[in-house]
Amino acid sequence: MLQLLPANCMQSLPAKLVTFLTSMQSQFNALNKCTAHLESFAVKNVQLHAQLANSTADLRTAASTWATKTSLILPAKTPRVPSAHQVAASQRLFSDKTGPDGFKYVYIPRSRCITHGEVCRSLRTLGVDTSHLLYINFSACGVIRILVHVQYLEEFNSQLASAKVSLVNNFDPLDPKNVADPKFANLSVSGLETQALALQNARCIQALKFLRSHLVLPVAHFFVQSEWIGLEEIPARPVAEHFGDAPNKKRALDALTAMIE
Repeated sequence: MLQLLPANCMQSLPAKLVTFLTSMQSQFNALNKCTAHLESFAVKNVQLHAQLANSTADLRTAASTWATKTSLILPAKTPRVPSAHQVAASQRLFSDKTGPDGFKYVYIPRSRCITHGEVCRSLRTLGVDTSHLLYINFSACGVIRILVHVQYLEEFNSQLASAKVSLVNNFDPLDPKNVADPKFANLSVSGLETQALALQNARCIQALKFLRSHLVLPVAHFFVQSEWIGLEEIPARPVAEHFGDAPNKKRALDALTAMIE
């Protein structure tokens, strides 16, 4: 313990000074004690840092050893064999264009409300290759319409016939009787015809937004020729992607108009 002055010197000093020096002595002693603790902690901290560094090195070594052993026992990945459809699609990219061109809607009945996913699953169960179906939606109460390329039409109809699925023949999406929404019940026949065209127009535009990009323009050509949509209603993005050198939608549409005509 630190002693500021010898005891015999302290006895000869005034009482107030003795009190002050005694207080100072207590504070010095407390400070020395704190300093000793801090020095002890500093030494301990250095030791812990050294232990941590050694442990980290050991963990890295163990992880590297484990990874090496694991890589030795894992089997090599087996290359994924492409499906027959994928092979055929790749072959078509590098072959001359042959056979008829164009699209057609096939209409089949439905007995209840059904989702798009349920339609696809059910058709696959019946043996239909749904990768050939370009777009599926519900055009009227009790009717499903499926967009297919004309080159797949015969095969698709044959598959449906084998599964005993009948077609809705001579279905006209513009027939006013297909406007079944009660809110249009008070419209005249002329008004229902207008509404049927508006609904068909909306369905076509919706289809163009979900088709694969390379199909948008040829299907849009089909819709325009069927007088279901106008050129100006074709979504701008796929047109711009197809005509990359066209700086805006108008010039791209002019190019598409020339292609259609």
